Amino acid sequence: MPSLAVKRLLVVEDNVAEQMSIAELLGHDDIEILSATTGVQALETLRQQPCDCVVLDLSLPDMSGFEVLEHIRDDDTLSEVPVVVFTGRELSAEEDAALHTHWRAASS
Repeated sequence: MPSLAVKRLLVVEDNVAEQMSIAELLGHDDIEILSATTGVQALETLRQQPCDCVVLDLSLPDMSGFEVLEHIRDDDTLSEVPVVVFTGRELSAEEDAALHTHWRAASS
């Protein structure tokens, strides 16, 4: 059986317990999990170590997850990276609309 290529997943979450839970849930032999606790750290990691997917919390200490999404969308080297938004709180109507707007802009 051929070996599968290792995929790199970036988990952007400032709560270490949540980071560990996500890593435990998604971790497999063929997935390398990187972690970032701030938006700036996430963007630096993505530029230095390209990732196949990002799991992003919307509440970060230095910037909102929406700002991280905007930076990813606006950077030609990052704009194709799939992002899964993960949040433990209910989104407001405005936040939900902003996510849908970002998704449409990124997919067109």
